[in-house]
Amino acid sequence: MRVVAGSLLWLVCVAGAYPAQVVRQVTWSELQEAGALLAGHVEPDGWLRVESAGGEAGRIALVRIEEPGLTGIRYALSGSVRYRRVGRGSYLEMWSTFMDGSRYYTRGAGGSGLLQALEGDSGPRPFALPFFGSADGGPPKRLEMNVVLSGGGTVWLSPLRLVQYGLGEDLLRAPGAWWGERTAAWMGAIGGSLIGLLGAAIGLLASLGRCRGLVLGLVRVLSVVGLVGLAAGLAALWLGQPYAVYYPLLLGGGVLTAAIGVASISIRRWYREVELRRIRAMDLGSGGGETAL
Repeated sequence: MRVVAGSLLWLVCVAGAYPAQVVRQVTWSELQEAGALLAGHVEPDGWLRVESAGGEAGRIALVRIEEPGLTGIRYALSGSVRYRRVGRGSYLEMWSTFMDGSRYYTRGAGGSGLLQALEGDSGPRPFALPFFGSADGGPPKRLEMNVVLSGGGTVWLSPLRLVQYGLGEDLLRAPGAWWGERTAAWMGAIGGSLIGLLGAAIGLLASLGRCRGLVLGLVRVLSVVGLVGLAAGLAALWLGQPYAVYYPLLLGGGVLTAAIGVASISIRRWYREVELRRIRAMDLGSGGGETAL
């Protein structure tokens, strides 16, 4: 019980720690006035509308930020994006150029989360283009952001934020999310390993018919953990939390609740059989020791 509680407390602390530092707010209207906007049309609501010329595939350069003001090596350009009729294989990307002339890119070409690719239609959703620099590389001297469209379609981008992170922070944590994708991965690894070890211990002790109180206590603890996880996942889904939050809770809680529910029936039945066998053995032993008069 203490191990489970300690793990949950650690996850809560990780999820809520390390607030990001906003280094710069990038508005499209200001870039347009400064002549630094490279493509697109600024809408009245402040969003930038980008369309491919004639529906052709290509990379559209949006903005180039000289001397972005970063002091660290972990940062991200973030904001919101919506799109319509965008072809498969489209994505947002950021290029980082350093003092030694080296250039590295970050592409939002994933299947989900803040790095999800652009495809089809979507209402406003958050995105982030993070970069994890090396300790000896220093901050970048230039950032560039592009949108790559594999065909036709229209993309709208909100004003951007340039955010800097510390060494312990999750760069893929969506604004307002309980935790990010990295924390979700840790939850899966630690939670799955812990539950696997407890399940193995339960199976071994139950097969030997030993430590009935301990085994049934662990079963109850895992049942509660499963139900709490399932309830938290449903709450996260109802509150509009991102995929990295609600999916691990629903998957882990649902699987654990179902598995423990089925296993607990078999375990209790097995312990009853073990107890009946013990009683029969004692009765036989007592009967064998009687002397007929």
